[in-house]
Amino acid sequence: MELNIDIKNWPLDLFVDYVLKIYHRNALEMMPVISELFDSDYYTLLMNKLQLFHKALLEYIYLENEIIFPKAIEFESKYAG
Repeated sequence: MELNIDIKNWPLDLFVDYVLKIYHRNALEMMPVISELFDSDYYTLLMNKLQLFHKALLEYIYLENEIIFPKAIEFESKYAG
């Protein structure tokens, strides 16, 4: 099922809520599941790369959640009104 969601016209706070509740939550929930699928000696190289990716993903999500999105909402409320 494909959803056609037009986010271009959403207010910024709605977009941020959507990203936090859908994309970030799903990414955080799926990483352990994916890691578990490839947790064997046969997939050592893949697991190493996956761990690096997971670390980078966590850092990026933190950056968006704690710095970028709050500043963007603050900027919009200050200058868009």
